[in-house]
Amino acid sequence: MVSATPHWLHAISRWSLVALAFLAPVFFLPWTSEALEINKQTVIVLLTSVSLVSWLGSMVVARKIAFRAGWFAFLPVLLGVTVIASSALSLAGYQTWVGADAQEYTSALTTVTFIALALYVMCAAGSSSIQRDVLFALLGSAAVGGLLAFLTMTGWLTLGVRGFNTVGTINMLAVFLVTVMFLGLGAWLVSPTVNGEPIFSGRWGTIGRVLVVLVTVFTLFTLLATDFWVLWTLCIVGVLLLAGFGFLQASEFSQPGKFILPFIVLIVSAVFLFLPTPLNLNLPIIVSPSYGTSFDIAKQTLSASPIRLAVGSGPGTFAIDYLQYKPTSLNATVFWNTSFDRAKSHVITTLATL
Repeated sequence: MVSATPHWLHAISRWSLVALAFLAPVFFLPWTSEALEINKQTVIVLLTSVSLVSWLGSMVVARKIAFRAGWFAFLPVLLGVTVIASSALSLAGYQTWVGADAQEYTSALTTVTFIALALYVMCAAGSSSIQRDVLFALLGSAAVGGLLAFLTMTGWLTLGVRGFNTVGTINMLAVFLVTVMFLGLGAWLVSPTVNGEPIFSGRWGTIGRVLVVLVTVFTLFTLLATDFWVLWTLCIVGVLLLAGFGFLQASEFSQPGKFILPFIVLIVSAVFLFLPTPLNLNLPIIVSPSYGTSFDIAKQTLSASPIRLAVGSGPGTFAIDYLQYKPTSLNATVFWNTSFDRAKSHVITTLATL
């Protein structure tokens, strides 16, 4: 009985990780004060904790320690130390440590949880079977999220705001779908094996191929809806990288016919990089500070004191930075009393707050 305990703990740890991969992108509760942020944070913290504790428990019961991250663990640990130091000297309290007002995604709690998840994946998710399950969970989640976004953007489904999606802004959804699409396309092209069998073979292989096609279709639709040149360029670069790997590792890409789907992505991306989108969905306009204004606010925040230069203003505090350093010219516009809680890009937000 004792010998079976680590097996069950491993199973709990594994399926908690798979559940996290599926639920994190799509989970929301529309009746709560924040439909996305606080609910996603709860799911991420809960499932990561269950997975991590189960994995540690299995090692305690088995009296065997397995830590395979090596030197790669240094980077996430360094990030964690930086986040904790910045949070300790933050301009905000609860909002920095836990998150509030749609700032849960950047809080210390969420960041430290993701760091713990990354370390766990490095150490315990090395088997191809776990990677297959996580990949299929991500593909299923992206397909569900893409379908819901398609229905709300076209007006066939109403969830309060036209274009509502389970990730965040439409640009965030597009980045998520593009990422999962290329993970799926890469796995389909290479067809890694699990127990000697390609992951895209048999019944599960059929399901996997259907999911890859669905995710690709929803990704292209979302890209047409956003019509953002950076995302089109990202797709072109992604397909060219896949093609480059195909030429360099011809033995891994044994079936050239599998390149049809990436080739379609390349053609569509190249065309609409220069031509306007044919879609007119009347989606809500996302308003944010310009790149110049965002960078000026970040620069003034960091130059306020040596402490701010070292650790920023703290996670989740860009709204404070904005109110303190926004250009006075905005007082003559309709945005004179608007507070923005993030910069034009996440990189600039991180620059100011960490």
